[in-house]
Amino acid sequence: TNLLKMQRDGSMAAVAGYSKSSSSRSAAEVATSFSMPYVSASATSSALSDSTTFPYFARTVPPDSTTAKGVAFLCQSLGFSRVGVIAEADAFGASYASDFGLAAEALGIEIASVALFGTARTIESAVQATVASKAR
Repeated sequence: TNLLKMQRDGSMAAVAGYSKSSSSRSAAEVATSFSMPYVSASATSSALSDSTTFPYFARTVPPDSTTAKGVAFLCQSLGFSRVGVIAEADAFGASYASDFGLAAEALGIEIASVALFGTARTIESAVQATVASKAR
């Protein structure tokens, strides 16, 4: 492939990659197989932080786990003790909901409900489920 040829002849030192985490994950796996650094400007999935799986991956933004901790801290600062999580039912949404849940629970905040919306559930029904959970 062209990637292999450029890597072997030294004409490519790294790959500047995709913005989406799902695309970056696939591309980072390929780059790793060539021992080629891969940099994304906006892939935030916490899974990409696994340096054993992605030893050549770097990013210019913090991972979701870091921003989720910030949102959990904000909830704590606002006095929220029981919250509902609404997220899109895709890889990003589910991962962020998980990261937020871990961060919130570490601060003593109860997760009253997690409502993912997408093809099987509308955002309206996700909001209704969260309101019914009595989250604050």
